[in-house]
Amino acid sequence: MSAWTEDELRRIGEAEELEIAPQRRNGELRRGTPIWVVRAGDAVYVRAAYGSGSGWYGVARESRNARIRVGSFERDVTIEDADEGGPGRGRRLPPQVRPVRQHRRLH
Repeated sequence: MSAWTEDELRRIGEAEELEIAPQRRNGELRRGTPIWVVRAGDAVYVRAAYGSGSGWYGVARESRNARIRVGSFERDVTIEDADEGGPGRGRRLPPQVRPVRQHRRLH
């Protein structure tokens, strides 16, 4: 897993939304879905607009892998629960808020 670059954090921080395509069980990416994104320091958080019942959320929660896109910028990421020791640890965040971390390329 590699850290976000300052340029990547700037691009994400300037965006109100990004597109997320979670990885399915068979390794294929689900169709991209626009979602809210927030940068907090060196951490990136995403949130389902319709709560934990939205389609992309269940796939992302199961696989923990996704591809995000902000304009022409695209990266593969790992999705974590905010209370799993990630950047949101110790914060009281709604269950549909998830930190994302950059990682290796998906299949």
